[in-house]
Amino acid sequence: GTTGRPKGCMRTHRNRFASMCDILVSLFERPLGTDDVWLHAGPMTHASGLFVYPHLVAGATQVILARFDPDETLAAVARHRVTGTVWVPTMLERVLASHALGGTDLASLRRVTYAGAPMAPERIAAACEALGGRLAQFYGMVEAIPPLSVLTQDDHAAALGGRHPQRLASAGRAVLGCDLVAVDDDGVAVPPGEVGELVVSGDHAMAGYWGREDQTGKALRGGRLWTGDLARIDEAGYVSIVDRRSDMIISGGYNVYPREVEDVIAAHPAVAEVAVVGLPDVEWGQTVTAYVVPRAGNGLDSATVLAHCQPRLAGFKKPRRVEVVADLPRGSTGKVSRKLLRERAWRGGGPKA
Repeated sequence: GTTGRPKGCMRTHRNRFASMCDILVSLFERPLGTDDVWLHAGPMTHASGLFVYPHLVAGATQVILARFDPDETLAAVARHRVTGTVWVPTMLERVLASHALGGTDLASLRRVTYAGAPMAPERIAAACEALGGRLAQFYGMVEAIPPLSVLTQDDHAAALGGRHPQRLASAGRAVLGCDLVAVDDDGVAVPPGEVGELVVSGDHAMAGYWGREDQTGKALRGGRLWTGDLARIDEAGYVSIVDRRSDMIISGGYNVYPREVEDVIAAHPAVAEVAVVGLPDVEWGQTVTAYVVPRAGNGLDSATVLAHCQPRLAGFKKPRRVEVVADLPRGSTGKVSRKLLRERAWRGGGPKA
């Protein structure tokens, strides 16, 4: 894991069955059939593996790549007449940056599902434009098997068409048989639009951590799984993940959610990737610190990033330190790891403003 000492999550047959049913019923806009061809381009131990059973049940064809390469992935889509696939945002960004994209026949592709990490609305819009609006998103975690919520293709189209554009930054609505509630520290539901910890009820929640009764007791309370994710839920039930509770930055007594800062920086056209963490500071407790990967061919510097943030963020949310870097550290699933980033900063003495 990327959040500390690994914990073995005990999943049940009921968990797997719930996941399969909700992929078939809630995630896909049309029933799967024998004419479907699913491309597994990522590790089967991660998001891609969730789609094996639904496609077996439907009698669909499944194509498995030995490794992910954007050009090879696009070639496989055209060669096998792929109808669907799932990519984490890093994979999706690499496909969008591939020179092969423009010349690839995507006519067979009906759905590109993405999940595993936050993605800025501007990048989602760019992906929808490049891929013909075929995107759908789902949310979940190891402790609560995905999908817990889904942002459908219709949701994407509505947001991009100007109806509820803020929903493009959400993870969609809870699937059938899954109850998602944002609660305060006492477990009481917070009003719509307010931030609380997301708790899960239903057949998706794990049975517990293997051999870790103490950790199980913290995660499973009152018949609900406490996810550690901070979220807002609007009046229509759309869930917006604010951040991990453990990643929240407290600077000068104010709470700062890294993802909010990341979304602002990611909107700059010269930014390819960004990660924001809090680093220890004698005066402020923690300082908001941004690591930015520039797009190829862009002369991005820290001053440009700071100037971009100036009119878009409250003073206490603005990065006090910015470093332009070649890459960001990732965990085994390809997701950017803030934990590894903090460790790298401590070893190197921190970033430079």
